[in-house]
Amino acid sequence: MSKNKESEEYNKHFSNVAKQTSINFIGRIAQLVFSFVTSILLARVLGPGLLGQYNLGNTVANFTANFTKIGFDQGLVRFIPLYKTNNKPGKIKYLVIFSFLISAILSILIGSIFYFYSDFLALKLFNDIEMSGVLKITSVLIFVFTYYRLSISVLKGIKRVDFFTIISSIVVPITFLLSLLILRQADVYTVISARMISYVIGITMTIIFVLKKEKIMIGEIKKINLKEYFGFSSPLLFIGLLYFLISHIDILMIGHFLESADVGVYSVAVRIAGMAVFLLSASNTIFGPTISELTEKKQFNTLERLLKSISKIIFAFSLNFLLFVIIYNQEILTVFGKEYLVGGVVLMILTFGQFINASVGPTGTILIMSGKQKFEVFNSIAICIMNTILNLILIPRLGILGAAIATTSSIIIINIFKVLEVFILYKFHPYKKSFLKLILFSMVSGIVIFLCRDLNIHYITKLLLAVTFSMLINFGLIYKYGLEEDDQFILDKIINKFK
Repeated sequence: MSKNKESEEYNKHFSNVAKQTSINFIGRIAQLVFSFVTSILLARVLGPGLLGQYNLGNTVANFTANFTKIGFDQGLVRFIPLYKTNNKPGKIKYLVIFSFLISAILSILIGSIFYFYSDFLALKLFNDIEMSGVLKITSVLIFVFTYYRLSISVLKGIKRVDFFTIISSIVVPITFLLSLLILRQADVYTVISARMISYVIGITMTIIFVLKKEKIMIGEIKKINLKEYFGFSSPLLFIGLLYFLISHIDILMIGHFLESADVGVYSVAVRIAGMAVFLLSASNTIFGPTISELTEKKQFNTLERLLKSISKIIFAFSLNFLLFVIIYNQEILTVFGKEYLVGGVVLMILTFGQFINASVGPTGTILIMSGKQKFEVFNSIAICIMNTILNLILIPRLGILGAAIATTSSIIIINIFKVLEVFILYKFHPYKKSFLKLILFSMVSGIVIFLCRDLNIHYITKLLLAVTFSMLINFGLIYKYGLEEDDQFILDKIINKFK
């Protein structure tokens, strides 16, 4: 492909990425803000012990929902647009009703087990009889989680990214926060009830929107090919479980080996460290369809340019966040409460792991969307086994510090594999020489915000001042000395779309 043609392709594809970014990014920022405020409120009101119980109940419900939706959430995303394109609303109606009905039956059956055998499960899983009541209310949460995931999958299927973003990133987080403020009770049952209220509102709004605006549930029901539907959906159940275990196995094992208070401290550290991959998560959502199209057309030079440019943005953000956490981990944890200060080292280790995860860019998405999903399945199985073994060895010996070391070690190893796999398959990697400039810029801002620690001011003011200096210094240096032609094009497009 000629240079001019390649540039045209690059401009076309990133223009589309920028368009999606403006919607998705605003929604994700809103979700991040509301979720972070809610996390601080919960940590302060509940304390480490009750927060740990809440997170264990939430984790159990999420894990179980992976079984009860049996991959139908992905099936709806795949088959709704297919039937819509072929003008077959009757099949869409059958598809939606069948998916919701089967998942409801499974949710009720599994939820009943949690309800009637809550004492047994509380002792066997967590060695804590106080978890019995949490598991009872969790039995209802399983049903709500399942229906919420299916309902937002319908929105994805009809390609309403705008309304999906409004529901998942704004409505649900706001209603959860407001429900907590209205109920005003500091117990785990109230918090779980508030969580259910927020999801029920999200489900209700989605159903009303789909029925009244999209009109995909009209006409006579027409049967679909269930073998084809299950054939697509069922394998995704396995992949979904793997992804869940990768991100939650440490929480579950801490709950089994240690106290609920340890779960509470660790979960706060996980929440903060997860912010390092904020831009990576956004790029995976936006970048996926573009990767699929470029690999289908075998436009690998354009794909490489996009990967390097996006990875550069993600790297700059995650590196500065890591430095901020290293310097101000105690002040950050104090925002949640002084009981969480014991998690300072754990927070630094987990954030370093997430920095490594972010610094390789959307390599995992490239493997999946380019038809090499078998590599990503292997990666998922490998990290799941590795993380489980390391947690089994390290948690009984080192407590939550062992869990952080196990999780971070697994993340580092598997991301090295991802970079190598992409390089072997497509002969490119996410990095540029200009990454060295980003490291230098981050060191400069790191020195400045480190000096801010000596200021005799309130810790909240100190944190805000450090964040402001870090952003101004980095943005200024990158804008003046760090932008290349591709980077400038990306920045201009995103700014224009926001306008």
